[in-house]
Amino acid sequence: MENKFMPTASHIKYLLFIKKLSENGTGIRSSDLAEKLGISKPSVHNMINILTYMNFVKKESRGLIFFTPIGLETASMYEYYYIKIKNKLFSPDIEDSAADTAICAFLAELSPIYLSELI
Repeated sequence: MENKFMPTASHIKYLLFIKKLSENGTGIRSSDLAEKLGISKPSVHNMINILTYMNFVKKESRGLIFFTPIGLETASMYEYYYIKIKNKLFSPDIEDSAADTAICAFLAELSPIYLSELI
């Protein structure tokens, strides 16, 4: 992962949601992301600006958000570890936003090198 920025728990949560919602490669709109996360459009707009600055996403003129290559690599890495941790701690059919937030916080505190050794 070649990026000078280490994602926070919030960054990771957004990256995971963007990846989940844009699996077909058509991009995602900020309004769709706000709706799925249950937060305001201005909050999403601010985070997208941060993720753009971090070179994880790019926003095209039509308002669609796409991953950059490093963003997709980063999101895929965190998705892999997120799934591993969630499957070890919870039943796969449990949907709990507090657990999701906790897993993202855990991921943000550990370096990718340590995570690869841990799991």
